[in-house]
Amino acid sequence: MMYFGDEATRPYRILSVMHSQILIAAALLRSELRQNDKSDIDEHKIAIGLRPVGTDPFMERIDQAIAEIAETYRSVIHEEKRHNE
Repeated sequence: MMYFGDEATRPYRILSVMHSQILIAAALLRSELRQNDKSDIDEHKIAIGLRPVGTDPFMERIDQAIAEIAETYRSVIHEEKRHNE
């Protein structure tokens, strides 16, 4: 963080929040499945993304975070390659 600054931690914070959201959603769905009729399984599959409907905002957020991480470290990787040549 000292080398890249606070802004470099942003994509990691985004991924951490998303991870927490996924864990909470999975726990809620598991609890709901235990309480409800198993015949609604197709609706639950759609809800958790096993059957895609439209665009996936989670994947878009993951792609954005990865792009930010790559941009942050691209200069370091380039500099490392220059020093090793």
